[in-house]
Amino acid sequence: MASIARRIRSCKITSTKLLREHITSYPPTQPTGGRVLSIQSHTVHGYVGNKSAVFPLQLLGFDVDPINSVQFSNHTGYPSFKGQVLGGGELKDLIDGLKTNSLLQQHTHMLTGYIGSESFLESVLYALECLRKENPNLIYVCDPVLGDNGKLYVPESLIEVYKEKVIHQATLLTPNQYECELLTGIEIKTKQDAINACKVLHDKGIEVVLLTSLEYGIINTNDKDNGKTLTSLVSKKRMRKNINNNNNNDNNSTTTTTSNSTNDENNMEVYELTIPKLDGYFTGTGDLIASNFLAWYYRYPNDLPLAMEKAVATVQGVIETTLSTIDKIPKKGEVPPELKLIQSKKIIEDPIMKFRCTPAGEIPIIKGIIFDLDGTLTLPHLIDFKKMRENLGMTDLDKDIIKFCRDDEKHTKEEQVRLMDIVETMEKNACGDSTSLQPGVVDMLNVLKDNNIQIGICTRNCYAAVESFLSTTGLDKNFFDLILTRDAPFFKPNGNIIHHFSNEWGGSVTPSEMIIIGDSPDDALTGKWGGSYVGIVCNDTNNKAQEYADVLFDTMDDIVTFLLNHRNTNGSKI
Repeated sequence: MASIARRIRSCKITSTKLLREHITSYPPTQPTGGRVLSIQSHTVHGYVGNKSAVFPLQLLGFDVDPINSVQFSNHTGYPSFKGQVLGGGELKDLIDGLKTNSLLQQHTHMLTGYIGSESFLESVLYALECLRKENPNLIYVCDPVLGDNGKLYVPESLIEVYKEKVIHQATLLTPNQYECELLTGIEIKTKQDAINACKVLHDKGIEVVLLTSLEYGIINTNDKDNGKTLTSLVSKKRMRKNINNNNNNDNNSTTTTTSNSTNDENNMEVYELTIPKLDGYFTGTGDLIASNFLAWYYRYPNDLPLAMEKAVATVQGVIETTLSTIDKIPKKGEVPPELKLIQSKKIIEDPIMKFRCTPAGEIPIIKGIIFDLDGTLTLPHLIDFKKMRENLGMTDLDKDIIKFCRDDEKHTKEEQVRLMDIVETMEKNACGDSTSLQPGVVDMLNVLKDNNIQIGICTRNCYAAVESFLSTTGLDKNFFDLILTRDAPFFKPNGNIIHHFSNEWGGSVTPSEMIIIGDSPDDALTGKWGGSYVGIVCNDTNNKAQEYADVLFDTMDDIVTFLLNHRNTNGSKI
């Protein structure tokens, strides 16, 4: 077997702007059907609490009903602030008003953040009780805002209230490192400490724990990354399926229960994501990541790593936008800059994942591959696009060949057919010559198939070009589990492609268990939008595409080596 892929790394895009140059349109916001009751702080100026949570949730398709636990002129990082604090009785009045008018029935979530008093926290529990009477499946996302970096923000008595009365009722908990240590009594210096802390929280009944910012103790003083990175860790209590025979009919009934045996790490699904620490100190980022994780986990309940990657990428993108607008980074003790949330609208809607998470202590498992066709399974530069553009009569102002040919304003239907015939003839000829195949491609495909890896093709070429490729290789079209050409409802770049493959594969392969392998920025963008890994087959002209890759491949043998090292070995033939 040839050497392993030339570079396997957490994806580090050197320039977000470079990737966004290829984005011609953004996927529209899709209503989720979710409604969130968000009980957090509010500031007239700036973005913390509800001001940091409501806008992103709305952009991601949620209706939000905010209740402001406090209303201050500005956040407390300024020299002074003025405002009012909502009392526990006043919160109960608001909940009772909603209940009287039957307005609690549609809530799918409750989200809580900063709560400054024990009496108010008791009223929050009253709100939760009322909501769960209306919807027993309500998801409670609790951001236990207690403090950070060894400093408490709230009265010390609230720690015990959270421990004894609140967190066991949460579905999702999003503490930072200091808050997790306060709630579990475990000092977190290593990854194993963090996992042990998650075990304690799972034992209290919490389904998902997201530790939003971890800085492990210095283990290796020679490690150049010490103090320069932040780690997030997410843990989910695995669900155990019980199969009960039903003697009254021919079917078996399946019930799903939560395993209580969290002393065994096999009952936990744990992922870790490390990112570079950005300069500066910012307020509102904890509220931002909690709300975004709520949104993405609701959208992808079966893809925990993707939900975390989306949430973390959002916060990183917002901070980068904020940093780009200030002249100097404030020093510790100075007023931190306000997050540029509105200016980050597109980032919130479509976060670009520069860094990928991995199963804690493991390597990613890949169950499905989506291949590009020309330049990936075939040799590069087979289609003379310059000649194609000349034959089509395109100018430098016409960027996309397919969109040009299908332009109703420029061409009649008959002319569109003639232009597409030119394109298809050139594509078919390029993919039909046996000398056009990448060396080793047939052997590579056979090995992957023997190892029960789902294989698909996604190409902007026509189906005739795919048939020409199949004829040349001698592979039956049924060899591929799914083939998507430009005649599909969407073609590259489009993140919906990843989810289309996942759905067509019966949901057995989630986006974070896929890799799209291609040779262009369009392939990379499809993966980044859809949440899969991205592999790029290197050639002498696709340096820009290589910048976006999680994995770089020089040969087909490299792909085999990579996949055999990242496959589910259950039932494998090798």
